[in-house]
Amino acid sequence: MSSSIQRRTVLPALAALVAAGLGGGAASAASTPNPPDVGCFWAPYTNVTPATPEGNVGFPATGSNVTYFLNKFTLPAGSHLVVRGTYPQARYMSFNAYYSDPVYGNGIPSDALYDQQIRPDAGSANPFLPGAKRTPHKKGRNWTVVVSGETPPADPAKRAENTLYAGTIGPDKDQPAELFYRVYVPDKNTDVFGNGGVPQATLVLADGSELSGQALCDATNVDRSRLKPNSMPNATFQQLTHLPANPAINAAGSSPMAPAVESGPWYRPLNPCHFTDPFFEAAGYPRQSSCPDTLGLTQWPTKDNAYISAYIDRRFGPAADGRNIVVLTGKMPTTPRTFKGNPRFDGSTQMRYWSVCSNEGLVTTAVTVDDGCVYDEQIPVDRKGNYRIVVSMPEDRPANATRRNG
Repeated sequence: MSSSIQRRTVLPALAALVAAGLGGGAASAASTPNPPDVGCFWAPYTNVTPATPEGNVGFPATGSNVTYFLNKFTLPAGSHLVVRGTYPQARYMSFNAYYSDPVYGNGIPSDALYDQQIRPDAGSANPFLPGAKRTPHKKGRNWTVVVSGETPPADPAKRAENTLYAGTIGPDKDQPAELFYRVYVPDKNTDVFGNGGVPQATLVLADGSELSGQALCDATNVDRSRLKPNSMPNATFQQLTHLPANPAINAAGSSPMAPAVESGPWYRPLNPCHFTDPFFEAAGYPRQSSCPDTLGLTQWPTKDNAYISAYIDRRFGPAADGRNIVVLTGKMPTTPRTFKGNPRFDGSTQMRYWSVCSNEGLVTTAVTVDDGCVYDEQIPVDRKGNYRIVVSMPEDRPANATRRNG
């Protein structure tokens, strides 16, 4: 069975490598409590573990490495949300706004704000700034963000401070939107929210009146249903993995391992149209020329991230019975050390976050195992910063692939 490997980059200094298909696992970053009462505004938080398989859609990070709050709602014309919260003790936090498109599907990012872009409230401090004190101190850690129904300004210099622009359909209209709040890698001995709690929202209507609690949820038609991923129909997958040979263009057709190929090339999926590129190229066909080369990912990606992926198949390799393993090698980018409660935030690193996940593919958009992601601080490196990651089925796991050996 073919699977895929994917790579994810958050910010100029926040990145992740995502491996899909053959297993793996890692210790969770923080303890996983019972889902808290998040009120009517947020859907119950998504933290993919064996106890929360319903969140295993859209290629999520698993375990306690990343926690998601989400909400689907409609901003009445002329209104905005005021969201207040506390900076978590964590590697990264962000807000992302999304919209749906009849062609590309659900979960297209429209705007984002990440931790360093969010100015703290008066008397508070932002622990994500370079060199900032990360651990609790006398100053507060509070912030306030405005979620606007306007479209993002074309000129970044004209953005209002601490404002997320969720608009996509123009002014003076009710604006449907989706909002995600993410926390990456909560510190050790904190909860999955990095002890930052649940952000609280207030709706400010066009006439200046304010609504909160159930009145807010009623006025914005909050939808707390689970996400509907942009999955590939199985019939389409079967067609794409059984492309015929075409001697006229020297296309050999799909192999039994399609879309995986032995060389394992990496792809950057610019938009859903390009998701078929590996299938055609594995069969010797050119990519679809009609696909635009504009960035338009779906599946609710973090806007600060960039992703690359590759399909893998255990049947490639020297083992005659097809029970091979995949070995990933490379040099780890530098990232901040935060999990053990490091006292200061290191702003000099190459990336903010880097990880590898094991995913099933486009039909399910799910990770393959209960805790199928590992991130930078969980991955051993040698003195030169080089890593070796083995991806395998559980029954093919090498005997020396133990936690003691990294």
